[in-house]
Amino acid sequence: MKIEYVDKGSCSLCGGGTELVEIEWGKSDIEPMLMCAACRDELMKQMQAAEKEAPQCSEDGYPPLTAAIAAEAAGMTEEEFDEKYLTDTIDRVVFEFVRGYGRLELDGQAMTMMVLMLEDVSEEEISKHLSRLVERGIIYKVQGKKDWYGADYPFSDDI
Repeated sequence: MKIEYVDKGSCSLCGGGTELVEIEWGKSDIEPMLMCAACRDELMKQMQAAEKEAPQCSEDGYPPLTAAIAAEAAGMTEEEFDEKYLTDTIDRVVFEFVRGYGRLELDGQAMTMMVLMLEDVSEEEISKHLSRLVERGIIYKVQGKKDWYGADYPFSDDI
C-alpha cells in the first residue's frame, strides 16, 4: 500500500477536496482511492471504536476469561475441573466434544453428532448450553472463523 498527499481531485467517499491523500492498494485489480481529512478522521474513529469492542486475547489467543480458566485448569485434574465448572451433563458433553477436537466448526453435522450422543436433547438446547459455556469462558469462539469453537487447554493430569 502506498499513501501520498495530492493537490487535485475529490474525496472518493464524500466528494470533498481538503487535504487529500491518494491510497494505492498495491493490487492491480483495485483502483487507487482519494480520501479527505474528514473521512480519514472518521475512518480512524470507527477503527478505534471497533478495536475497543473486539475481545482482547492472551498470548495463547484466548479471550481474557478463558485465559484465566485455562491457567486455573493447568493446576487441576480433569475431574476437579468437571466438578467445578461442568456440573450439568449437557455442558460436560458439549465441552468434551469440543475439547476432543481442540478447535472445531460446530456446523450442522457436528451438532447432529451431539444430538445423537445426548438422545433426548434438541439442537436448540445444545446451542443454549454452548452459548452459556462461551459466556462463562469455558469454551471460546475462534476469532475470524464463523461457528468455530475451541477448548484446547491442558489439565494437570494431561501431562
